Amino acid sequence: MRLLTPLGLIGLLGLVIWLVIYLLKPNYQNKYISSTYIWKLSLKYKKKNIPISKLRHILLLICQVLMICAAVFILANPVIVRPSENTGPDKIIVLDASASMRSEFEGVTRYSRAIEEIRNFAGDAIEQGGTITLISADTESKLLLSGCTDKGELDVVLDGLGCSYGIADVDGAMDIAFDALQDNQSAEICFFTDTTYGNSGKVNVYNMSKVDSGEWNAAILDVRTAYSDGFYTFEVDVACYGKDQYVVLKGEVGKANGVEASMTLPQTEIDCRDDGTFTVIYTYSTIKHDDNTQLVILNENQKVFSYDYVRFYVEEQDSVATDNEFYVYGGTMPKVRIQYYSTKPNIFFRNIIIAIRDEWAKQHLMDIELKVIPEGGEPELSGYDVYIFEHKVPDRLPSDGVVFLLDPDKASNAGFAIKRRITLPNTSDADGEPLSVKDASHPIMKYIEPSAIKVTEYVQVDESSLFGYDVLLNYQGNPVFFVKNTVDTKIAVMAFSINKSNMGISMFFPIMMNNALAYFFPQTFSKYAYAVNDEVTLNARGSSLEVTSAGGERQTFSEFPASITASAPGTYTVVQSLLGDKTLIENFYVRIDSSESNISGVKAVLDNPEYTPVVSEWYDDLLLYLAAAMFALSVAEWLLHIKEGS
Repeated sequence: MRLLTPLGLIGLLGLVIWLVIYLLKPNYQNKYISSTYIWKLSLKYKKKNIPISKLRHILLLICQVLMICAAVFILANPVIVRPSENTGPDKIIVLDASASMRSEFEGVTRYSRAIEEIRNFAGDAIEQGGTITLISADTESKLLLSGCTDKGELDVVLDGLGCSYGIADVDGAMDIAFDALQDNQSAEICFFTDTTYGNSGKVNVYNMSKVDSGEWNAAILDVRTAYSDGFYTFEVDVACYGKDQYVVLKGEVGKANGVEASMTLPQTEIDCRDDGTFTVIYTYSTIKHDDNTQLVILNENQKVFSYDYVRFYVEEQDSVATDNEFYVYGGTMPKVRIQYYSTKPNIFFRNIIIAIRDEWAKQHLMDIELKVIPEGGEPELSGYDVYIFEHKVPDRLPSDGVVFLLDPDKASNAGFAIKRRITLPNTSDADGEPLSVKDASHPIMKYIEPSAIKVTEYVQVDESSLFGYDVLLNYQGNPVFFVKNTVDTKIAVMAFSINKSNMGISMFFPIMMNNALAYFFPQTFSKYAYAVNDEVTLNARGSSLEVTSAGGERQTFSEFPASITASAPGTYTVVQSLLGDKTLIENFYVRIDSSESNISGVKAVLDNPEYTPVVSEWYDDLLLYLAAAMFALSVAEWLLHIKEGS
C-alpha cells in the first residue's frame, strides 16, 4: 500500500483533540435523596445495567477512534500498488552475422535458417499489433529497422542481408538492443545466434546450431613457417568441432626449389577429439613435442628452400568449407639486382652491400644480386634495380632503377646543379669536420648520429636547384646528402667521397645504406597471412599498385602507404608496376578467425549492458472502501447512542 498524499496523516492530530474532549467531559455526581424507595429502586436499576453500559461505552470509543482514522486515511489517499506485466508483442531482434553462421547442414546455412525464423517470428508479432526493431551483429553492429510495423518493409531488409566472414560485434549489438529496450520496456530482446550461453540475462537466445543433429567442422586454423639452416619447416594447427573424427591432412608445394611441377608432401592422419587443437610439424629432424603434436619427417628430396606457395588442405564433407584449406606465400624472395661502378672501387662499399645481402637473405626479405664493374670497365645503363655510380657519373642516368651518386663529378639529368668541389682547411681533428642533420625524421636517418660523420672534402651543390629533393645532411648549411623518391625518379646523392671522410670506418655507413635500400625497396606488406577484417598496409616500389581480392574485386593505388581491409577469406594478389616497365606480383592469404571455426561454441555468460528498468504501476484506489467503512462506523455509533438513551 502507498499513500499518495502523506501529508493527510496530519489529521491524526484529531485523536489528540478527541482525547482532550473526552477527559474534560463532566461526570455524574452521587446525590442523597430522602426517599428510601427511589434509592433502592435506583440501586436495583444500576446493578442491572452497569455491565452493559460499560461495554456500550467502550464500543462508542472504538467507533469514534476508527472514524477519525478513516477520515485521516481518506485525506492521505491510500492505494494498493501492483506492477504492470510486459505482455506486449514488440520485439527487439539481434541477428548474429559472424562467419560461423555460414555453417551448413542439410543444404541450409545457419544464417539462412535464422533469416527465415526471424521472418516468421517477426511477422507474427506485427500481426498482433507489435513493432520490430532489427539489429545486425556484424563485424560492426548496425541498426537495420526501428519500430517497424510493415511486413513488406521487413521482408525487403531481410532479403538484402548477407552473412560476413568476420567476428560478430555482439557487445555493440547488445548496446543498441538495450538502448531500444530503454525506450520500449514492454519489448522482448531476441538473439538469433549459434552460440550456447549458460546465462543470457534478459535476452532470449534462439540457437541456430544443428550440432546435436550431426553438424560438424574440420578446420585448418593456422600455419606458421620457420626458415632455418637454409630450409623451411611448417607448423599446421588442425581441429575438429562437433564430433570426434580422424582427419587426413594433405599438402602440396608449388614451384618447390624453383621446379615448375608441384611437390606433394606426406599426408598424415590426425585423431581430433574433444574440440581440441592439434599441431602437425613438417620438419627434417625429430624434436621434442607434446601429446597434441605430430611430426612429419621430410626426407632429402622433400626439403624446401624456396616455393611459390604451399597449400595445406583436408578433404572432408563437413559443414564449413572455408577453413578446409590454407595457402602459405612468401617462399620466394624478390630479386634486387645492384650494379656498382667506380673509377676507384673501394672494398668498404662492396663489403657493406654483401653484408646487407646476407642479412636480408637470412631474414628472407630480398635476394640481392651484386655486380661490380671492374676498374676500367663501362657500366650498363639498363637491366638493374639499383645503380651505384661513384666519382664518375654517366651523361645520361638510367631510368629503370634507383640511382645512387657518390661523390659525383656531374649531375647529368639528376635535376640539381653542382657549383664546385671544396676541400676543408686543416683542422685539429684529422677525420674532418662533422655534419649536421637537416631532417632527422626521415627513414634513412633512423639510428644515425650525424655529428659522428666527418668529411674533409665535399661537392658544393646549389641548394635552390634541389626541387623535389629531401635534404638529410648538411655541412654548415650546404646539402651533402639528399634524396628524391617520386613516381618516375628515385635518386640518392652523397656529395662527398668515402675516401675523404670517416664513412669507411664508421658504424653508421652500413646502417645508412641499409636504411636507404629499405626506403627505396619497402616490403609491399608486412606478412603473408592475415585474418578477415585485418587492415593491410601497402607500400610500393613503383608508381602504382593493384590489389585483386579473393572475390575478384580490384583496387588501384598510386599514393603510399595505402591500406585495405581484408573482408573475405582467400588469396589476394598484389601487382605493382616498377620503373622500366617491370612488374612485381605478390600474394597474401586471408583466413577466417580461428574462433569462427568452432561451430559448437559455448560461453558462460552473455554480457548484458547496464539497464535501468522503469516499472509501470497500477493503482487500486481505497477511497471507496474507506468511505463505506466510515459510513458503517457512523451508523454503529448512532445505534449505540440510541441504546444508551433508551
